[in-house]
Amino acid sequence: MNNSLNCRIVCKNGETRIRLISAQSLENGQVRFTVEKENWSEVSYVDVGYDLFAARVGDEGYLVIPKGSPKKGVSFLTYFKAREDTVYETTRNYLSVFGACHGEDSFAAFITGMNAQSRIVAEVKDGTYALYARFYINGETPFEPISVVYRSLPADADYSAVARAYRNYLLETGVCQRLSDRHTPALDYAKDSLYIRVRMAWKPVPSPVEEQTEENEPKLHVACDFDDLIRLMEDCHRAGVEKAEFCLVGWNKSGHDGRWPQIFPVEPELGGEDGLKRAIEVAKELGYTVGCHTNSTEIYSIADTYDVNDALHNANGIVFDRHLWGGGKPRKLCPQRAYEIALRELPRVKACGFNGTHYVDVLSIDPIPASCHNPLHPLTGGECLAYTKRIGQLCRELFGGYASEGGCDHSAGELDFALYVSMRDHDSLPELADLHIPLWQLVFHGIILSNPYAMTVNAAIKDRHTQLLAYEYGARPTFYFYSKFLTDPSKDWMGDDDMHCKTEEERRTAVAHLKRAWEEFKPLAHLQTRFMEKHEVLDGGAVLVTYSGGESLRIDYERGTVTLRSDQND
Repeated sequence: MNNSLNCRIVCKNGETRIRLISAQSLENGQVRFTVEKENWSEVSYVDVGYDLFAARVGDEGYLVIPKGSPKKGVSFLTYFKAREDTVYETTRNYLSVFGACHGEDSFAAFITGMNAQSRIVAEVKDGTYALYARFYINGETPFEPISVVYRSLPADADYSAVARAYRNYLLETGVCQRLSDRHTPALDYAKDSLYIRVRMAWKPVPSPVEEQTEENEPKLHVACDFDDLIRLMEDCHRAGVEKAEFCLVGWNKSGHDGRWPQIFPVEPELGGEDGLKRAIEVAKELGYTVGCHTNSTEIYSIADTYDVNDALHNANGIVFDRHLWGGGKPRKLCPQRAYEIALRELPRVKACGFNGTHYVDVLSIDPIPASCHNPLHPLTGGECLAYTKRIGQLCRELFGGYASEGGCDHSAGELDFALYVSMRDHDSLPELADLHIPLWQLVFHGIILSNPYAMTVNAAIKDRHTQLLAYEYGARPTFYFYSKFLTDPSKDWMGDDDMHCKTEEERRTAVAHLKRAWEEFKPLAHLQTRFMEKHEVLDGGAVLVTYSGGESLRIDYERGTVTLRSDQND
């Protein structure tokens, strides 16, 4: 790897300046390039290493590009084939690694400073390919140095090697720990159990009332009360589902997204706090764990704990969510105030008896706020991130595990389970995408339990291709009762296939699927704590995924089969 590289400073007035940056040598042949001093008020964005790598049309190899949006898209490879001139830029920084497999020029790069303001840019111009990191400054002084670490890779490196390099960096620097080294009762149980979410109650979404009061609050729809939940758990136990972690959604006052940051009292129409505690005790007797869903990013004016001064501000004032959820029009919550509210409320939640991992909505799928301009609690982007991480740490301390929606690597040091790494599958692929790959899983499998997509929730009741995709991506079997809850059913992001448990027939059907999923998962459950070392697409379209320890899964989409192989019989 070079001892220096060029950095391109693009100013708001259109001026471009080129600066040569020297490398700082790190362990394992890695080097760090850092941009520290600049007249930042003039700067629009900074390109680091824009001319470090170049490949020509027809060269062997490819670019390795991570998924570029928290809520949709995939990671992919870009082969060095003839194309029209084009530029691709990720819309967000979701996964801070990129690289190239190009003979002696192979490398992996990790964005390690000002991640939230970074993007990854791939471009083709006049038959030449380039790949580099871009940092949007917009005239504000960075709260930490802009930093990118590069690591040279062997000439025969593939995309799995790029992922391994980033995983090793995260482990070596102490950002992450492997799952097999983390032990709490809740997490140890989660590692080899089904994950079952039950949406118990909700108000209409989108809400017909923006600013709700006690008098105009829309009627609550109860789908599953605590007695229904007990019947579901008892049926699962009788059927032989040995290990399942249940996560209760909408158990709080006014149901799912009903009155955040208000949580209590436990919704009376479900059976209240006595009903909740009875259900948790039954679960414990059956050998199951129970966690729950809360929110640390939004507040509604109907909450009895509502304080407009808790709101996140940008330079123009209060930041609102663009959607109307169950509680009406939500204001975004400042991360500092979110942490302070969590310190107050989550011990009360724990006191209800929950013994599963704790789920906080959207915290690991949404980008961290760039800053908070509320004069009562102003924060830099770095401080916003720090408070968000403290919420995850608090969940670990209180409940023994932290789960959320998504898997942005800003949360990697705290997160134990990602409900879905991406809300969308392979829609709207960019022109540069030649082959989609499980880059996130190659980095984090064995560190974070996960399910790859919203579409692979309830995979057991969906088509065989979806089921095989879950196996390929190392999914923890994930289920959602009453996943469809929006007034417009076409906008339900987990698909049309749903699970219900109100009637005996609904439970019988659902439990049969859970039982089959458990029996298929049980012989593979030990792989959840193994690293995904290598992913290969074989001739004929089958996929081979090799795990640390030597075992591998062969997923054959044509035959619809999954085969576990040991290192002796591969």
